[in-house]
Amino acid sequence: MKREKILLTDYLDSIFPLWEKEVPKFMDYIEEIKLETDEPLPSQRGDIYFVSSGAIAKYHKKIPKRYITPGELIMIKFDSKPLFFRALEDSCILLIQRRDLYQLANNYPVTIQLYDQLLARQEQAADFRELVLEMPKAERLEMFRSKFSTIIPLINRTELASYLGVSREYLRRLF
Repeated sequence: MKREKILLTDYLDSIFPLWEKEVPKFMDYIEEIKLETDEPLPSQRGDIYFVSSGAIAKYHKKIPKRYITPGELIMIKFDSKPLFFRALEDSCILLIQRRDLYQLANNYPVTIQLYDQLLARQEQAADFRELVLEMPKAERLEMFRSKFSTIIPLINRTELASYLGVSREYLRRLF
């Protein structure tokens, strides 16, 4: 778990450089979850997940909404629609549970600022699909490839077409 925690500490350093000084017990609350390919992520509202290896897909009503790769967060909002997350390959996820986050915020009020930074970064990642769907169809696959080249071999073309908002036939012509 040491390598996974190093990736998380580097991530936290990039968004909130003083986090170790301001919230020294943060890493004590981190749990590790190992997922095998196709295994669902046991997600709870309010929890924060950090993908340290592997790849996770987010679905709503079987429609792919997001792909999460190492170095990215999954934050489950309280008011979110029913979501399903599954491992596209063997993955390692670091978790901080909502109750532990509340405990940290109680002991270290600056935790709220760290949370705000995490939320802002999560929103940027979540907006990627909207950006792709606003693009002309001809540019969507290239944009997807530029960010998620490692995801393409892990999903079928039907799922990729659904994510890109194009037909399977259109996608077949591009490959």
